[in-house]
Amino acid sequence: LVLRVTGSNGTRINGKAYGPDKTTILNHGDRIAPIVQDSDRLAIDVRFSCELNRVSAITLTRNPKSEGAS
Repeated sequence: LVLRVTGSNGTRINGKAYGPDKTTILNHGDRIAPIVQDSDRLAIDVRFSCELNRVSAITLTRNPKSEGAS
């Protein structure tokens, strides 16, 4: 799965920053987060399900930091 960054601030994949119009290949377990002050609140985890060595499903899950956490 290829991600193309379209936001003006860019995004982080597993903590590595990518600027606007950059592309990167996503892997199972990657975390996508915008480059903003509290990016954990908007982070998305990527999961792939495979059958017969082919990706059969892609799951994007929002896992925000719990309220009141530092």
